[in-house]
Amino acid sequence: MSFLDDLKRQASDLQAAKSIDQSALARNTNLAEAAAAEASRYLLELAKQLEVIRPVPKARYQFDSKTRVQGQPMQKFRFDSRRKRVRELDLIESISFGCVILGLEPVVLKKNFVPDIERLEARLWQSGTTVQGESVRDSESGRLVEMKYEFTPEVWVGLKIVPNHELGLLRFRMTNIDALETVECEFAPHEVGQRRLDELARWWIGHPHQFLDGAREVRRIEPR
Repeated sequence: MSFLDDLKRQASDLQAAKSIDQSALARNTNLAEAAAAEASRYLLELAKQLEVIRPVPKARYQFDSKTRVQGQPMQKFRFDSRRKRVRELDLIESISFGCVILGLEPVVLKKNFVPDIERLEARLWQSGTTVQGESVRDSESGRLVEMKYEFTPEVWVGLKIVPNHELGLLRFRMTNIDALETVECEFAPHEVGQRRLDELARWWIGHPHQFLDGAREVRRIEPR
């Protein structure tokens, strides 16, 4: 075999591999897009129904030992789907779904230990509550005496789905569904259908669920 023949063989092998890669990419893209589109349709309809029903979740959202949001209805449901242009294709970039649970009365909390301050601020940030902390200092030394927080507790419950068209995966990020925490996981497109989405809806309104069964790369992130 001549040197030129050897180069031809290498070029042919590379072209074959590229063709296989493009076929796999197209397949992954189609599968991820179809699953994302199904999830988008489901969540849009779910938002309409839950806005009417306004379910009361069983979750207890604890800010500190005495302050919590519990027994209040979900409201202000919202849905959003963003698209992007990739390889001359119009694809779903992300899907967002959420609602808010409002506390009944404003509260005033005072914390004078750094760990307590950090813990409360992390939970406030995680919940999405709008609050402005006020530092109370000693009039003579300027030393921090305590932090004062005045706010009406609220909890924003959210879901974001990001399809990975190249790898053929859907990444789910759930925020505050049944506690002040974030849960992340991945599913293959064929695992995201009516049955899986029904399990998600059950979880959302506080029913027993199996949404995370078989999920990949599950991570629970608590406020710190």
